[in-house]
Amino acid sequence: MGDTSRGFDIATIAGASTSASVRATVVSPDGVNDGIRSDSLEVEFTGLSPAKSVSIATDLDRSDANSTEDFTRVFFNNGDLPNSTVRVEFSNGSVLTQTLPDGSAPGNVFVFSQSDP
Repeated sequence: MGDTSRGFDIATIAGASTSASVRATVVSPDGVNDGIRSDSLEVEFTGLSPAKSVSIATDLDRSDANSTEDFTRVFFNNGDLPNSTVRVEFSNGSVLTQTLPDGSAPGNVFVFSQSDP
């Protein structure tokens, strides 16, 4: 989370835009709206390989209350605060890390893509 005064309230897998045979389980935060808020989102995948994709929908709120947030100002484009970092750990032990760049998110979608090292 770039702006840690905000947190993930809920995260779900948007199944209609997930590649066939990819399974995802949201580990953190919990799957309940208005439940536990977290500065990080943890998802476990099986079957995710090159050329496959998965979509995750999240609700961001202030850490202490429900609020309406612009994710482009929480993950990135947030002034002096650091941008969010995405870390992916593979079953073979390799790790990919990327700090999200400032930019726009047309249609409220941000696409994260990176190649295996």
